[in-house]
Amino acid sequence: MKNVVKHELVSKGVKMKKGIIALGISCLLLGIFSTMPIAKPQSVHAASTMKYGADRKFTVPRKMRGTWVSRSKKTAYKSFKLTAHTVTFTGLSYYYKRYNGKWNLYHMNDRWYSKYMYTMTGVRANSYAQKHHWLAARKDQGGKYFFKLDWTNDNAFSFFLNNKSKKVLHFENESYNNDYYRR
Repeated sequence: MKNVVKHELVSKGVKMKKGIIALGISCLLLGIFSTMPIAKPQSVHAASTMKYGADRKFTVPRKMRGTWVSRSKKTAYKSFKLTAHTVTFTGLSYYYKRYNGKWNLYHMNDRWYSKYMYTMTGVRANSYAQKHHWLAARKDQGGKYFFKLDWTNDNAFSFFLNNKSKKVLHFENESYNNDYYRR
């Protein structure tokens, strides 16, 4: 009888040692894997923005955000709305109607632009930007902001916005040089 009880105690001790060892190993593995960095998945959009020269989103200054309306009948746009990273156009002119809708604003990578501007990659980038509604934007001298409507081409539709006052925005373009927009 003593031998049977002694045998049961020994087998319980062995089982307990195995359980403690298994628990220790699992805690060790958990500690090792929890300290390893986890790679964040890259989105397809981020990869394509870098592929086609968009550095980062362009941020419109707060004082320029809002809806701007032209009272002139000879104007490029009836109105446009500037938000933090987008512009929404409502075209009045026949030529500008193709830019109606919401467009995302990006900084153009200058090295990418100078390298691929006149290549097939530049052509593909331009069509990709048109399809996904990208505009290149940058701050220029004198408080002006430049909006480039074709991704790789400086065309006649590109324009400058100059914030004259809180309520007046000057639209400067080859075709529409004296357009003023008001809130």
